[in-house]
Amino acid sequence: MAPSWRRAPFLRIGLCFVPGCMAGLYVRDAEWNTGLDLLPLTGACLTALAALRPWSFHRRYIPGILLAAALIQLGYLHGRLSSPLRHQAHHFRHDSADALLCRIITTGKSDTLRTRLRAEALGQISKGHWTPVSGITAITLHRCADTLLPGDLVALAASPVVPPNPRYPYGFNYGGYLRSQGVYTTCTAYPGRFAVVHDPIPSSDRLLHRWRVQLEAMIARHVTDEGARGILYALLLGDTRELDQELQQAYTQSGTVHILAVSGLHVGMIYLVISALFGKFLLRKRWPLLRALVQALLLWMYAGLTGFSPSVCRSAVMCTFFILAGTLGRQSNSINTLFASAMVQVVHDPLALLSAGFQLSYLAVLGILTLQAPLERLIFFPNRLLRAGWKLSAVSLAAQLGTLPLTLWMFGQFPVYFLLANLILIPLSSLLLYLGVLFLATGWWDVSGRWLGWALETGVQAMNAAARGIGNLPGAVWKGCQPGPADALFLACCIICAGCWIARIQAIWLVRLTAVVVVWNVVAAIGDIARPPAAEVLISDTRSGLTIIHSTPRGSLVWTEDTLSVMQSGHPLEAYLRRRPGPVMQGRLVLPDSAAWISYLPPQSMDTITIALDQVNKHYLKPDAWIQAPGRNRALASGIARRKAAFLTRTAEQAGQPLIALREACAVYRGGAWASSWQAFPE
Repeated sequence: MAPSWRRAPFLRIGLCFVPGCMAGLYVRDAEWNTGLDLLPLTGACLTALAALRPWSFHRRYIPGILLAAALIQLGYLHGRLSSPLRHQAHHFRHDSADALLCRIITTGKSDTLRTRLRAEALGQISKGHWTPVSGITAITLHRCADTLLPGDLVALAASPVVPPNPRYPYGFNYGGYLRSQGVYTTCTAYPGRFAVVHDPIPSSDRLLHRWRVQLEAMIARHVTDEGARGILYALLLGDTRELDQELQQAYTQSGTVHILAVSGLHVGMIYLVISALFGKFLLRKRWPLLRALVQALLLWMYAGLTGFSPSVCRSAVMCTFFILAGTLGRQSNSINTLFASAMVQVVHDPLALLSAGFQLSYLAVLGILTLQAPLERLIFFPNRLLRAGWKLSAVSLAAQLGTLPLTLWMFGQFPVYFLLANLILIPLSSLLLYLGVLFLATGWWDVSGRWLGWALETGVQAMNAAARGIGNLPGAVWKGCQPGPADALFLACCIICAGCWIARIQAIWLVRLTAVVVVWNVVAAIGDIARPPAAEVLISDTRSGLTIIHSTPRGSLVWTEDTLSVMQSGHPLEAYLRRRPGPVMQGRLVLPDSAAWISYLPPQSMDTITIALDQVNKHYLKPDAWIQAPGRNRALASGIARRKAAFLTRTAEQAGQPLIALREACAVYRGGAWASSWQAFPE
């Protein structure tokens, strides 16, 4: 049964503070007004003072409401203050720079061509004047031969720029991803346009980075298979830069991609190893505070080695609380500890709330803590082995239910065989993690490193084979659902109601769940009838060539220069087509050399533009409508199933506009006018 409400004070605090903080983050980049933005602080103080006055027994609920209002206002102010743009010295607020001086914070993925890193701007030169600035920027250095460490200085003869909007509808918004981390600009420099000054002063970040590099070198020395090496980098050190894309896709389709990142599961295992080591051998009865300090220090050292990801920090904070509770002889409450760790992270960095890793990590653990025990009690197996398998399945099912609304909303897919995959891969990855920890501790000895490296390589190859096998099963990934925010919220409400009903076995929760489902379906049906999807035409120049899509409420007709399916995973227009109603029919678009569309420009001569269209699922397509104007280019329209469709361009004067727009984005014809994909599908 779920823990008592009174035993989880951080749960009550978090349910008020976190929504207020999210509201503050939503408006954090709005224009800063000191007078108006300090009103929440004044309101919080007044509300808290009002809650402290004595109230009668019949109005004993009022102090709780007032304190909740005060926490919401404080959370809003905290989220509002998290915006780096409130500082007037932020480089985003200044004019374009001729040169920029930065201090490296973290280093990202590097190869022989590019080195990516995050750096704090210290100053810039604009028109010969030096100006101190602040803020973080994402830097890409081309063919950088130096080994960069946190704390090094980089001088760039380049100006920070704002990341471009997504080129394709519903595509990955790199600029929005950076803004969620407090980064508003990017900067690119080529050889001869940047210089590196190494910092000789040691620091904890530099020390952890050097240790990580040394451990990666030790893994590379004893593990020869490149695929296994990339998995071990991710599994043991949280470094996903060397992961093979095909392997990563296999783990995603099997529903076990969380294995490839150091998460709460890994930190929890490290915590168990440390607890067992100190509980039976080291500092067993003496100096309990020193024992707790050493355990927490080792735990956070491992978190630092893996990069302090949100899920790692969450687990490290929770384990630290468990260590303190055991040292002080207190009984810990898992729900309270979970929300206490969330409050610590949010107070330290409010932008963590916008991280997908933070959200998925906490939802998964919350699902396990609340749903695992009720699900496990639903079925009882007399056999011990079957009972252990069902217990592991209940944990996986609870975590999947906890994250289901968010994963469907963000990724639009669901791994069907996740229970089977977790039954096989979780025990194997746990064994590999324990072997990996032993390897990292003793790999400097050549004999131990050789044998443990062989065992790790063999185990990883077996795990990869299992992930590929499960990921290649028929129907391994269900991609038939792409809910919006409201639909995801509705699904979350259904899971909460069903979980409460299973945990408490009360019929009222089943009645409430049924009522929510019925009301929501009626509202959704009325909305679909009132606002049917509009017909539109999209022209895009993808890596597979020119693509034309004519979409109506009955379905979408697609013409491409390539024979590859536009609905395959990874195609830039797949997300757009999945959100359009009806089936998708694809045909071949053949463009002769005289059609100058490849260079994004309209033809400059009066030569006829010939476009040959093949059959599309028994629909014969032919260019049957042309607009001719003296001295102008010709515009294209099409006939579909012997019926004229909407013109791609209404007049010959507009013929070249969508093609020129392809330099930056797709061109979308909707409501009688052309627009870029970003204008038609804003974030």
